[in-house]
Amino acid sequence: MKNYFLFLSVLLIGLHSQAQRVVISNNQQASRDAVIGRSYYHASESIYTNDELLGPTFTTASEAIQSISFYVVALGSPNSVSKFKVWMKNVSSTQSVFNTLSGKYDTSSYQLVYNGAISPTNTGVLEINLQNEFIRIVGNNLQVLIERLDNTIHGGFSFYTANGNNTSSTAFSSRLYNGNTLPTSNVTNLTQTIKRPSIQFAHLFTFDASIINIINPIVSCYNSPQTVQVELSNDGVSPIDPGAATVTLNIGGANSFSGSATNSSTILAGQSEIISFSGIDLSNAGENIDTAFVALDGDGTVYNDTFKYATTTAVNSNLNHNSFITEDFEGNISSGINNVEIVDGDAQLWTLQQGEYFNSYLTAPITPRSPGNNFLLFDALFNEGITNTQYFRSIIYGNCITIPVYDQIDSLNSRAYISFYMSHDNSQPISVDSCYLVISEDKGQTWSRLEGFARLDLTASIPEWKLHNVEIPTQYNGHTFQIGFEGVSDWGNVIGIDDINIYRDADAVNMISFNARNSGNKNILNWETSHEINMSSFNIEHSIDGNNFTSIGEVKSSQSNSVLNNKYQFVDANVSKGTHFYRLKTIEKNSASKYSDIKKLINTGAAQIDINPNPVRELMNISFDADQSEKGTLSISDISGRKILNTVLDIKKGYNNYSLPVYILKSGSYLINVQLSNQKIVKQFNKL
Repeated sequence: MKNYFLFLSVLLIGLHSQAQRVVISNNQQASRDAVIGRSYYHASESIYTNDELLGPTFTTASEAIQSISFYVVALGSPNSVSKFKVWMKNVSSTQSVFNTLSGKYDTSSYQLVYNGAISPTNTGVLEINLQNEFIRIVGNNLQVLIERLDNTIHGGFSFYTANGNNTSSTAFSSRLYNGNTLPTSNVTNLTQTIKRPSIQFAHLFTFDASIINIINPIVSCYNSPQTVQVELSNDGVSPIDPGAATVTLNIGGANSFSGSATNSSTILAGQSEIISFSGIDLSNAGENIDTAFVALDGDGTVYNDTFKYATTTAVNSNLNHNSFITEDFEGNISSGINNVEIVDGDAQLWTLQQGEYFNSYLTAPITPRSPGNNFLLFDALFNEGITNTQYFRSIIYGNCITIPVYDQIDSLNSRAYISFYMSHDNSQPISVDSCYLVISEDKGQTWSRLEGFARLDLTASIPEWKLHNVEIPTQYNGHTFQIGFEGVSDWGNVIGIDDINIYRDADAVNMISFNARNSGNKNILNWETSHEINMSSFNIEHSIDGNNFTSIGEVKSSQSNSVLNNKYQFVDANVSKGTHFYRLKTIEKNSASKYSDIKKLINTGAAQIDINPNPVRELMNISFDADQSEKGTLSISDISGRKILNTVLDIKKGYNNYSLPVYILKSGSYLINVQLSNQKIVKQFNKL
């Protein structure tokens, strides 16, 4: 599994180059318009700055550019391109963008470095060995021209782009043409764009050792020696003999270490060896800076000899009574939730969203929760939906937490909880993206799911934030663990997470359920609790906008100290038509209080059916209120109106609840109809 630092990734860019190999991939995005393009012909010019090329690289005959590589995201057809040209030229360091909307390209000032065919057959690196080497001028920028002249549409291809440049992600560092007419020098106009191809420039040496990775333990809290691994690669032409390369690892910052080791086996060209450094003390919490470098006699270049990596050793926080660990992604951070681990798939899908998020599948933007401007985003539409992320799973997790236990009673009765807001919407109804709250007590080696939540909510006509509360099982009392969120993609839509609170309170009430339903011009609230300790009452609060709440009633606790389940009801009578929001404020005898999640009802003045679950697989629960006892009928029909099921009901006055097996139905959308003597109630549901 691969580990990432969500908010530190930008710090790692530019700390390492391979070869003489320089990779330019900043502000990376997938595009169908780059490298090959989506029309009969393609031409593009792109500028790569001197700073991006790491200064004086490729500036002598002994280290000239010999090959370039592009990065294939998705394959197309046909995959063979018969007429593909690459040109290069040095341009002034003051010329880093194309300043006009469009302009003609001119090959006369370029050097032709490749003229032939390419055949991308796999995603990943597409390497092109140049027919003519190219030497850069020290201090100059490098301009690359691509021409595809084969008069063929290669549908489906997508390549990574490095948008803008090292100074701005919106700089017009490229210009391109995709069209049906053969592009011609000094004739064809190219249109400016920020999307220049991600690219690797390379020169191969006879002997060239490089450090390509430092592999740290997962971010956690450690009280025993750990092992850090360094990956040594042979980027040269000749093999590296056993013991010929000496690798040194230095760790500074919160923890300190220094050691050296040599390769134990022959490393052939293009292959690598993992070198392990054991007995490293990582017990101090905080940031570490790992630096690894290699020494090899006859090494042709020093540019790839050093690799730096910033990592973190987690803080271990005690979750004491009435204490909170919070994460709002606005700077009020104590959970450290910014470490990501890939479980399945080729990419991690978590990101920090700044400001509102919108895509074409959503009916409205997902707006950050007030008063903040940031939230966590699980992006199942990675790369603008180009990459199929179905079944991709990644976990974002935080620091270590210990629940202290002071005596046996404390161990048995003390409760800890985690609450968070998650976005829900009704888009992409056949794609069941989900998020699981997960826990690990073995330093992230394994994760257990505590509870799962689906993105899809067919009642959410616009994206809504909903509060979720999960109790941490008492089996973790006295233990040290880490909490995470496991995003599971069904290639549907994004999930937002915000305002995470982890808390422990021996006096807390355990809210088992809280439901709200319509009954004509009344709204009925029902909730069930357990473990009420020192409870006083429940304050019922109402709002018409979901933000500003006022108290409309109070229900006393039936048993202020009880481990039994207790059921409560409150009726809001004679409510007006429109949208209504409700929440419960639990008040303890010591005046401490907490809020429940928010329930939303839309009153039309008529009776309504509650269906749970919806969507449904096998058994559906149907509930509604009736004004009188009578015989009624219940029927199910498909969307075209064809009746599939019909049954007679013995309806009683007041609340009615029925269980209906629907496993025989095919997947799709259906209408359920309840016919009473004075009204007909209709609601749509979806069968999975």
